[in-house]
Amino acid sequence: QDANPPTGPLNERIVSKQWKWRLSAYEELATLFATEEETSPVWSEYGGIFKSMIGDNNAAAQEKGLDATLVYIDRCPNANKNAATIANLLIDKCLSGRPTNKTKAVQCLIDLVGVDGHEAVEEALIAGFTHKVPKVIASSASTLKRALFEYVVRIIAVKPIISGFPVLFQHRDTEVR
Repeated sequence: QDANPPTGPLNERIVSKQWKWRLSAYEELATLFATEEETSPVWSEYGGIFKSMIGDNNAAAQEKGLDATLVYIDRCPNANKNAATIANLLIDKCLSGRPTNKTKAVQCLIDLVGVDGHEAVEEALIAGFTHKVPKVIASSASTLKRALFEYVVRIIAVKPIISGFPVLFQHRDTEVR
């Protein structure tokens, strides 16, 4: 057991080998994102750390990373610029994991659609139809359906989605079909 509480610079804790240190860094980052102004340099400074947060190997740390990602999407004025990176990571790393992490990942994807990242999210979800894990395929389809219902057709284009249907209909897993 590590008796030392996580301390030190945020940048070092984010990449630490100790999952508890990363978890505390992600919590601090979520708080930082929640309190910063739109013109703060924090958005550009920490805008590229999603690979480590969303792809964290420890599920508890990943959950806190998803919390920070949700706050980032909600508060950052340029969140749509990272939409493609975030959406692809969420689909690859979170849709087949823990139920709480999956729920937060789906919420991140839905929120990305709302901040004008709809094209990137739509492309990533359609690419998720060909994923090798059936859980990810089913989650991609249900997330796309939820996005369609929440944002109707005013944001999401239906034509590219229809082209992805044959892959779903021919899948061997009944949950996907």
